[in-house]
Amino acid sequence: SAFYNGLIGADLGQFVGTQDVDFFDIVAPDTGILIIDIDTTNSPDDLADSYVRVFNSSGIQIAFNDDEIPEQNLDSYLELPVVRGQRVYVAVSSYWNSNFNPSDPFDRSDQGPGGYYDLFLFFANGDTNGSLNTAAVGTVGSSIAGFIGNDGGAQVGADGSKDVDFVSFTPSTSGLLDITVTSPNGTLASVISLWQFNPATQVASRLADTSGSASRLIVRATAGQTYYVGVTGLGNDDFNWFAPWDGSGGDVGSYTLSTAMRPLSDVATLSDNSVNGAAPTTLVLGQGIDAAIGRDGALIQDASDVDIYRFVPTTTGRYQFRTDASSLSDAETRAADTFLRIFDAAGTELAFNDDGYIGTTGSFIRLTLTAGQTYYIGVSGASATPRTYNPLTGAGAVSGSTGAYILSGAIATELRSTPTLAIGGSVAGSAANQFTHTFTVLNTLGSPVLFQQLPGASWRAVDLGASTGSPTITSNVVTWVDIKDGRTYVAANSVAGLLLFTNTAGQWTLRNLSTEIAGSGVISTEISTFTETSGIVNLTGLNAQGHLLLFKQTGAGGEGAYVWSFANITTRDLNPQGQVMPPFIGNRVTAYVTSWNGLNIAGLTAAGEIHTVWWAPGLQFWQTTNLSAVTGAGQLSGGLTVYLTPWGGINLAGINNEGKVSVTWWVPGFAGEWRNNNLTNETGGPTLDPGSITSYITAWGALNIAGLDGQGKVVIYWWVPGFQLWSITSISEQVPGSKLPVGRLTGVSGSGFDGTLNILGTASDGDVVRYWWRPGGVWQQDDLSQIAVPT
Repeated sequence: SAFYNGLIGADLGQFVGTQDVDFFDIVAPDTGILIIDIDTTNSPDDLADSYVRVFNSSGIQIAFNDDEIPEQNLDSYLELPVVRGQRVYVAVSSYWNSNFNPSDPFDRSDQGPGGYYDLFLFFANGDTNGSLNTAAVGTVGSSIAGFIGNDGGAQVGADGSKDVDFVSFTPSTSGLLDITVTSPNGTLASVISLWQFNPATQVASRLADTSGSASRLIVRATAGQTYYVGVTGLGNDDFNWFAPWDGSGGDVGSYTLSTAMRPLSDVATLSDNSVNGAAPTTLVLGQGIDAAIGRDGALIQDASDVDIYRFVPTTTGRYQFRTDASSLSDAETRAADTFLRIFDAAGTELAFNDDGYIGTTGSFIRLTLTAGQTYYIGVSGASATPRTYNPLTGAGAVSGSTGAYILSGAIATELRSTPTLAIGGSVAGSAANQFTHTFTVLNTLGSPVLFQQLPGASWRAVDLGASTGSPTITSNVVTWVDIKDGRTYVAANSVAGLLLFTNTAGQWTLRNLSTEIAGSGVISTEISTFTETSGIVNLTGLNAQGHLLLFKQTGAGGEGAYVWSFANITTRDLNPQGQVMPPFIGNRVTAYVTSWNGLNIAGLTAAGEIHTVWWAPGLQFWQTTNLSAVTGAGQLSGGLTVYLTPWGGINLAGINNEGKVSVTWWVPGFAGEWRNNNLTNETGGPTLDPGSITSYITAWGALNIAGLDGQGKVVIYWWVPGFQLWSITSISEQVPGSKLPVGRLTGVSGSGFDGTLNILGTASDGDVVRYWWRPGGVWQQDDLSQIAVPT
């Protein structure tokens, strides 16, 4: 039903004159009778002499009424047959304006006084017990046979699909009211819902519902309290308790509604709130369990509900458990904000988690378990004190969030890496990017893994191999955010060729550039990536013969689908010019782009010399130069790293045979002159492991060279514009108890939106660790392998 208090003469408090007409747009929710009733008893001194006209969707009048009882009652009344989905327009005017033109607001009469009226709209589709107010009365302990689709042998509405049967029950004793609906001939997939009505507020509350060919609910019932059971077909469970015809429509068929009273002591065997109660459900890896806080099977629980599960691992190792509601099949189902706990067999808590990461209400735990041992998993609603309950007895549970969730378990996603490979990294240029920092590694199983920082500083991890089905990776993994489309990309070598991973709206896809480009070669070393000033991305490395290979975007193609080309720089450019490809060592090259779009790929030879293969605007072919010969740089033993300054400077740093930091550098003011500095001698700083060196520039122009000293600590040589000398900082000492990385380090900074500096490495146990610093703060460390949540 619907109600409207109207005034012929004004709309929304604004006077419009007595030629006023009020139109109402109505779409029939089902086939039945639309009842239009005008009542003016509430305004006896200023009532309207009403006139009702009804028009179809084409504006043609199909019904009208002046007075319900001529000469006795001036109020209008109509009963209009309609079919489901039919649109009609109900118009209310004064009697003196009854001939108004429905399509012309100026073709109307202002004769008559106007006045107040109440419009009541009712709808009847033949559902005689479809609301709480019309519920049939049932007796606890009896069975009721019914049919969803008709009442008393007459079809409800257009096809019976919106039929609802309400039955009320008032137990004479307190206990458990057990309600079951079955379909004896299997014709009905039912939904049953349990309701209570509050006389004080005149509002009914849905306590719970369930569905299936055999639906069941069990509720703690109080003697003398009335409970309402609604039965309908699956699909029509969104009906209103006072207007059953407004549901979406569902299944039809016969059913039997049965009820019984059970003692409260049965709760112990019906609930899963403790280990000592009913046997906990066993969690099987890879098989999610759909459950809800507030329900234990058919038993309706309150907000202090706890669900206990059992898990026995078959192998010793790391496992991960999560609760998630994002994949619930019913979008209307309320999701629980869960709290997850893991216990050993004695009930001792081993781990707990509220939110897997900021922005989610699901929970996540990763921990090491022993084969053959029994563990218990507790799921409750998030609250201020969610860790108070005893998993063995169930005592101490507190009220929290309620709703549905899915519990799942799996062998933990491998997030550990190998120290011999560099970590890829990129920083978003603005806070508009959802993921502010992205890092990539090759895990110990040969699969590329991506770590991304979410808003709020939480971390997620994506196993790109598992999500795309990529072949085994054989190199480092690089990543970048393409400035042309803002997407995150990842590239890596594999046994099948050079792979390109693309993230589009959270979904990762895979391309094989080697198979896309006919005649392309195979990179057998680490990959380096660089982006030209125009935004064109390049991937480079050496093949097994030491030739320099280049995969390059052509500029063609749309967002997420850019076209790539391939060139063997050695055979295409260097050899025809009589130039010799430098014999780079160390399984890697270092690429950089100058401010004038000079493209450079540098490396070290066995003699410790710095060579570059380079191209500049205006040249047709790439060239090669022995920079050590040009600059007078000393012999290096490894660790070549390049950083470019905002003022156009080029800096090539490395480690000499004594482990000292040597920098060869140039700025535009030097013309053709290069300079060399031994930073270790100049600062008295420590020697560094040549295999660990990395460098980066901050957003404010500070120069940084980082590496591992003789004690395995991360040390930074750094200089800020305005300083005369370089400074030394051991960031490992600034973060007491931090996990020390071994092998290669990666520095990531640049024009990040918050100025965060990052130094990443792999610890001896394979964990990916991140030292980070933000202006105004202190150095900190994150163990990404431990805190990132796999998605």
